[in-house]
Amino acid sequence: MWQFNGIILQFIPKFNVYVPDLLFFGESYTTRAERSESFQAQCVMSLMEAQNVTKMDVFGLSYGGFVAYSMAAQFRERVGRVGLGCAGVCLEEKDAEGMEVLKATTVEEVVSILLPQTPEKARELVRWSFYKRPPRMPSWFLWDFIEFNGIIPQFMPKFNVYVPDLLFFGESYTTRAERSESFQAQCVMSLMEAQNVTKMDVFGLSYGGFVAYSMAAQFRERVGRVGLGCAGVCFEEKDIDEGGVFKVVTSIEEAAEVLIPQTPEKVRKLVKLSFYKPPPNMPSCFLQDFIEVMCTEFRQEKEELILALHKDRKMSDLPKITQPTLIIWGEHDQVFPLELAHRLKRHIGDNAELVVIKNVGHALNVERPKELYKHLKSFFIDNHPSSKQASHRNGPKAD
Repeated sequence: MWQFNGIILQFIPKFNVYVPDLLFFGESYTTRAERSESFQAQCVMSLMEAQNVTKMDVFGLSYGGFVAYSMAAQFRERVGRVGLGCAGVCLEEKDAEGMEVLKATTVEEVVSILLPQTPEKARELVRWSFYKRPPRMPSWFLWDFIEFNGIIPQFMPKFNVYVPDLLFFGESYTTRAERSESFQAQCVMSLMEAQNVTKMDVFGLSYGGFVAYSMAAQFRERVGRVGLGCAGVCFEEKDIDEGGVFKVVTSIEEAAEVLIPQTPEKVRKLVKLSFYKPPPNMPSCFLQDFIEVMCTEFRQEKEELILALHKDRKMSDLPKITQPTLIIWGEHDQVFPLELAHRLKRHIGDNAELVVIKNVGHALNVERPKELYKHLKSFFIDNHPSSKQASHRNGPKAD
């Protein structure tokens, strides 16, 4: 989960990427009785026609490969290159029922594993799917796996989505000494200019919200709508040093130790602060993996980013943004307490809408992904019914 690196985003600079929910995946459904991959392919092609896409390359993984193959077979003039990943389109009925290929005795058994409804079935699916399997998979982790729904792909039909690595996250870095969110915002905007993006909507979660706010403040003509998720941009230096709204840390140094944990115990503390209902059991082996992947590289620089947020921070220095703004917050956020959301709403004024999600902490995208998506969709998509928003003028792109 923590080591996941997206592939789709790498194709966005060169392609208009469409990631449709196949029927009965995500929010797609039909009242018709057809269940074949041929019908799925026809539905996808109808969707592409509605998007005015006349020719395309396709890639499908596993069941998606069945649909991609059928698209290529039915619509030879419209489908160019075809990628098929682990897609058993040559499977025969006897392969399942006679155990000639599949490690199951009936198709019903296959279904029970491919659509797991219990942690044990999820473990069996993982054993089928991985060559090097995780050594231990706690049930709480597997329930998250069963219930997880991605947010970013939902926006791709309407927006050219860019998800940049901020400095010292992922592979982004600088040799310059600046550590402010203002400098981060300037770097992101330089990246967007390199992509020929002249106007954009932005959303930032937690530290990303600080950067999104600064982009909106510095580049008013280029930034349209602004979404801020649990982003405590209105906190002041005294809120920590004088025991203000922050109740769980007494110094910025202590906050940095928690936010960039170096021991399993510190990760547990971070999880307890981030989740309204933290997982009951977190083995140290999982937590050590998290530390190695997320908290080791650029450790000093990340600490400097946190210190820069805190140093001499005063409300009186915070510019007031004028764009339509969605402020979305977890009711029980302990990283940036809810008081900061109300403070931010008062600061921005009538251009801001505050949404508080109940029974959730700082980790909105993990604890309540569907509810978070619902509010983001209402704000960004429903208010832009015809938008392919982020870069109308970003050069030729293949469909």
